[in-house]
Amino acid sequence: MPAGGWLATKWSSRSAASGAAAPDPPPNRWFPRSGSPCRGATPFEDWAGFDGATFHGEAGFDGATFQRWARFDGARFREDAGFGGATFEQARQLGPMLVRKQLTLEQAVFKQRVQIEAGAAAVCCRRTQFPAGVDLRLRFASVVLDDADLAGPSILAGVPPFPNLDEARFAQDWASLPPPPQEQRAQPRLLSACRANLTGLTISDVDLRACRLFGAHNLDRLRIEGQPLLARAGGRHHTGRLTLAEEHHWRHQAPRHRRGWFPPVCQPPAWADPETSSWPGPAQLAGLYRELRKGREDSKDEPGAADFYYGEMEMRRHAAPWWSAERMLLTLYWLVSGYALRAWRAFATLLVVVVAAAGVFATVGFKPPASPRFVPVGVTSNGALVYQEQQVHRLSVWRQVPVALGYSGEVATSLLRGAWAGVGPCGGRGPAWGRRLHGQRSYGVVALACLVAQRRHAAPEGGVTVA
Repeated sequence: MPAGGWLATKWSSRSAASGAAAPDPPPNRWFPRSGSPCRGATPFEDWAGFDGATFHGEAGFDGATFQRWARFDGARFREDAGFGGATFEQARQLGPMLVRKQLTLEQAVFKQRVQIEAGAAAVCCRRTQFPAGVDLRLRFASVVLDDADLAGPSILAGVPPFPNLDEARFAQDWASLPPPPQEQRAQPRLLSACRANLTGLTISDVDLRACRLFGAHNLDRLRIEGQPLLARAGGRHHTGRLTLAEEHHWRHQAPRHRRGWFPPVCQPPAWADPETSSWPGPAQLAGLYRELRKGREDSKDEPGAADFYYGEMEMRRHAAPWWSAERMLLTLYWLVSGYALRAWRAFATLLVVVVAAAGVFATVGFKPPASPRFVPVGVTSNGALVYQEQQVHRLSVWRQVPVALGYSGEVATSLLRGAWAGVGPCGGRGPAWGRRLHGQRSYGVVALACLVAQRRHAAPEGGVTVA
């Protein structure tokens, strides 16, 4: 703070810088010249202005009541900035400000919709109340929203550098914080929103790789703009799907799944992960994925919901007892088609079925020709046919393979044909174009694999006719 570091009823650093005479410090409005306000439940009956102020030590406004405006435009905090338990009755703007360490808004109450703009190493909003909503416009910060009330329309977003606010000195310290790479450190990280009311929250351009959501309320109403920045799946069966940090932690605890899971970017710092915190199991994780999937589907983003559906099914499979029928069916569903989301698995499964069936047809499936066989060789003078016995040998298995493969593929793709087509050479009777299409059996195989890749809830009007 500038020389004469005290706060009058209508004082700001701008008036001090202009050379205006500063009034005598009234009672309960004095702060040390070091720039560290005294802690305590200080009421500010009029507006409080700290525009452009610099706080050299820890600045504490814990328990203060700002009955009107609270101006911190361009303020710089070289240590922590504490507003724990503070009440803002009329404030609609806080910042933009720079906080070298942590901006604490724990248990603060904002009675009006407020816009908070800050560049900080961390922002703590545990049990903070925003009943009318909030716009959190942040840079670099690791954010905690545990038990916060975000029922009103709220936005948490990463923003470009604030104009007329030089963050170069602090940015060097912020950029060295985990996780790498440093060029992405300007993007804020949401570390936790456990037990928070997320009814009105919209997230944009925020790193969610270490975010914990266990216990969050109204998670299906959370809106994530664009592609969520979540961690990719690891392990042997790497599919590249988006995953929650809780799933990474759970798989990391299991020896069979440990490799490739829970990388440093998914691990929260110690201050955001108290020892008393709990991590969910597969059953709870299935519920988290289900709510996130529902939120994406309600936003008409079915492709964006696919990874959450895959995660939900995976957690359902692992939550079921290994001897149960549900576990076996879900495992088979995962193996043959990736829960109807992995077209290559369905295609590979169809090829395996076709080849296996062709092997059966070639060995024991086709009826062997009658042996011996009698064939006509001439006609007698009175017109009677003369037959001669002829030995017929069964074709070898390898010579029957092409025919068996063709017949197997024809049977496997019969479901793709309408009622006019039957199983047989050239598709039986029907339109000429239909017979030509059916003659290309490979088209049917590809079409069946593509059919599996359709979104799960899509169905043509009037149902499907199967012959």
